[in-house]
Amino acid sequence: MLRRLRIENLVLIREADLAFGPELNAITGETGAGKTIFAQAVGLLLGARADASSVGADGSEAYVEAELDVPDGFFDEEEVATLAELRPDGEAGLVLARRVFGDGRTRAYAWGRAVAREDVAAAAERLIAMSGQFEQRRLARPSFQLDVLDAFCGAEQVARRRDAGVAWRELAAARRRYEELTRDADAAATRLAELEALVEGTDGLAPGDQDALRTQRERLRHVAELEEAAATAVEAIAPEEGDGAASLAAQAERVLAPLERIAPELAVVATELRDVSVRLVEVGSDLYSFLASLEADPEALEGVEGRLARIANLQRRFDAASFEELLERAGAARAELDEAAAGNDPVAAAATAVAAAESRVAALATELRAARRSQARPFADAVSEELQGLGMGDGEFLAELRKREPG
Repeated sequence: MLRRLRIENLVLIREADLAFGPELNAITGETGAGKTIFAQAVGLLLGARADASSVGADGSEAYVEAELDVPDGFFDEEEVATLAELRPDGEAGLVLARRVFGDGRTRAYAWGRAVAREDVAAAAERLIAMSGQFEQRRLARPSFQLDVLDAFCGAEQVARRRDAGVAWRELAAARRRYEELTRDADAAATRLAELEALVEGTDGLAPGDQDALRTQRERLRHVAELEEAAATAVEAIAPEEGDGAASLAAQAERVLAPLERIAPELAVVATELRDVSVRLVEVGSDLYSFLASLEADPEALEGVEGRLARIANLQRRFDAASFEELLERAGAARAELDEAAAGNDPVAAAATAVAAAESRVAALATELRAARRSQARPFADAVSEELQGLGMGDGEFLAELRKREPG
């Protein structure tokens, strides 16, 4: 359903923003009010051609945008597969637009993203029926004729047709996969070599290794700074000779301890000093351990740099955006090589997948065809009955089915 239509600088309409209700909406006006231009705006969304005469005097371009509600399963249909790939997350409806430039060029959009005019038209024609005195555009399209007949066949036929669309896309994907694997023997051998190189190059690498190596590299690069800072802190807290913060805190506690019975409030201070003294002794011990762990080793730094360079080279070679993606691809490559080693030839598996997909498409096509044949005559009779009610009883309506290649 058309929920909203926005028009800017189209012929005589400077700006219009129309919101439609859920039932019948009537747009009326005297001659010259712009009703035909409104129809022209809808026609642009349906794929009608435009030229420079469509652009009004208030700007260098004209713009038409429509917001539409779509039925369940709409984006699963083959005719709108291209737009379905661009659909924003959580978006329930469809936003289509056409822009006409001053030189007659046009551009089509879906949700603000540029798409082919034909894709916008295909989607719009499934949602908008535009009728004139001498035309009903959709009735001339075989795809729409099938839509009407399948709807007459019932919900089971509509679901079957949706399944057929999914099956056809799966068949197309299976054929592409098979063609990739069988394009030529050299390509297959090159692919296996690349898989082996990827597995071999990432051998021994695990998630988190890159971050751990970067942390280790920073530590090795700043050993002197770390050692100087830790040594200064140790000298202040617990030096090997003389008094430091730990011994001074203990000394203060010892001075106050005998006086606690005279001034009980000093007991709290003395207790805190004992805690501080113990904690400072522990901190000093930790700093001594840290100093012992530091080791200025140029070879170790060189080794870490080498492993990080190896990871970066692997990411570039195998076009991985991140270390995690590199490991993910390596896992997939390892699984494919294991299947090949176990006798599961990927070419044979791809051929089997194509055959299974073709069988599925053929079975659904047979079911669709049988349902259409069984309902073609009742459908024609139902339309003829409606024509009689419209005073067109002398007319004849026929529904003929002709076989064509699936696609």
